[in-house]
Amino acid sequence: MKSLFRRVAALVSLSSLLAAPAFAGGYGNGHHSGYGHHNWRYASFRVRSMTFGLDSVEARLDRKELSVRFLVDPQSLRMANQAGIFPTLNVQAGTQTFQSRIDRLDGVVVFRLDRHNDPRDIQVSVSGANGRYRIDYVALGGGVSPRFTVPVRNDRYDRDHDHDDRDRDGHDEGNHDRCDHGNGGGNPQAMRWSFQPAVIQACGSTFDGAFNEQQCLQVADGFTFNPVNAINTCELAMDGDANELACFSKLTTARFDPLNTIHACEAAFDGDGNELACMDAAFRYSFNPVPVIQSCEMSMDGDSAELACLARY
Repeated sequence: MKSLFRRVAALVSLSSLLAAPAFAGGYGNGHHSGYGHHNWRYASFRVRSMTFGLDSVEARLDRKELSVRFLVDPQSLRMANQAGIFPTLNVQAGTQTFQSRIDRLDGVVVFRLDRHNDPRDIQVSVSGANGRYRIDYVALGGGVSPRFTVPVRNDRYDRDHDHDDRDRDGHDEGNHDRCDHGNGGGNPQAMRWSFQPAVIQACGSTFDGAFNEQQCLQVADGFTFNPVNAINTCELAMDGDANELACFSKLTTARFDPLNTIHACEAAFDGDGNELACMDAAFRYSFNPVPVIQSCEMSMDGDSAELACLARY
């Protein structure tokens, strides 16, 4: 039951349900269309969630000018434009919010900050919708989320305090974001994730019963990256421990951005069985399967035809 609630909550905002029972006749902008007699369940679930891929986002602050550089996944931009969606980059910088249309693969946008606004990080999301599809998630750095936190590099501060980032031997100690896999800096493939407190906590809070929790920990050791986000994603996408564990186990066979693929399968197919079949087919791809999933969903009629389209690889 908790998984079903979280899954519905991830796709339909509570505010939209309370404010607009008709959900704008299927449009993803949350405004009334004037047809108040429409059934809200039918209208809201006509809108399918999409994930938009960003290859990288960097933020720099020089005095009061905030520069945000973004690199866009070409297939994501092409798929969005083909669907009639023109994505918008949303930036929350401290007390100010900015927006800029994403119309190129490599862009830099500059925003002017207020005098007393000095953010250390920004919140980045992407929005856009048409009558059938809505961008709800962003894929960035191997993860999928409605929004990501991006640190802001203060160029003026860095110039004034550069000497503070070096020790007496001249070695740079300023990079505090180095990846530590807990195995002495060795190969992350040798990492025993089942002994990491965050992974133990995720398995314990997601699954019910000692057997399922132990199964979760065993599967976690097969990951070459931190599996916590994968556990949470499967919990949101699936109903019941059996399906959640099946989803989690399949991620160890993925060769390309598994979390993004889960969201694409969930958005394109109805029911956990079809979504798991979508993962089976997609995880065999040696390239990003998300645009193929979305193309099959847009072009074919019914889950069976969509699965046949996807399974051709």
